[in-house]
Amino acid sequence: NDHGCTGSFTDSVLVAQQLMTLFDVSDVETCLGNSVYLTVEAVSNVTVFYHWNFGDGSVSQSASPVHVYDSPGVYSVSVSAHTEEGCYDSLFLNFPNAVVIHPIPDANFSMVPQVMDYLDATCVVTSNTSSENSCYFTTSDGFQTEFCTFEHEWSESGTQYIRHTVVSPYGCSASSEGVVVITGFAHYIPNSFTPDGDGVNDVWTPVIKGYNSGNLTIYNRWGKAVYNSDDLSKPWTGGAVGSDYYVPNGIYNYTLTFNDLQGLPHRLSGFVS
Repeated sequence: NDHGCTGSFTDSVLVAQQLMTLFDVSDVETCLGNSVYLTVEAVSNVTVFYHWNFGDGSVSQSASPVHVYDSPGVYSVSVSAHTEEGCYDSLFLNFPNAVVIHPIPDANFSMVPQVMDYLDATCVVTSNTSSENSCYFTTSDGFQTEFCTFEHEWSESGTQYIRHTVVSPYGCSASSEGVVVITGFAHYIPNSFTPDGDGVNDVWTPVIKGYNSGNLTIYNRWGKAVYNSDDLSKPWTGGAVGSDYYVPNGIYNYTLTFNDLQGLPHRLSGFVS
């Protein structure tokens, strides 16, 4: 100073690194409803702030945002980054048509008729999807097909299901399910058998389609029960209840009671020799 005294002061100065970008937005192509993941990394030795614009009116301040578009279409994406410490710096990048969102295909279909009798249980199934899409159908009675329109003859009764899956050329998929009702039942009851152990016609088994529970009782000519079972698929070998012996040759009456798949009761009776 003017009196010849001297002094010194030492301090540090932050020199902010110029803001540099290490990111790019590659083309994103996906289906409606899927998440779109975008990542950015800007290099600086001070805090970096981000601002994304997804092109659909939505924005984000995250460095790595995840966004779900509400509508199919082609979207341009932009992002800016800036610092607010030291020397101010900023950058702005725009990525035209960077995101393509494909629509979900229509998986609706029709079934005609939807209520059928078991003895005539055939319906026509038609997909409503566009012709460029692929169809996959499965039914609850084990049928499968890739035809978008087909005729199906049901092998089971009761409430049955059809599941339809559609896949677009872009890999977008959708599924739907329909219900049909098969009413009634079918039966075949033989009237004779020969339980002689020769391997031919040795057992007697009523065949009933379209039931969920039942009972079979067989009576001799005096009305005494000689066989009883709640398992209608179990064959009668000719044995007597509570005995190791076969019943004598002759004519026996039977009574079949069961509920169909709609819960309605039925009773069948006849004879077997």
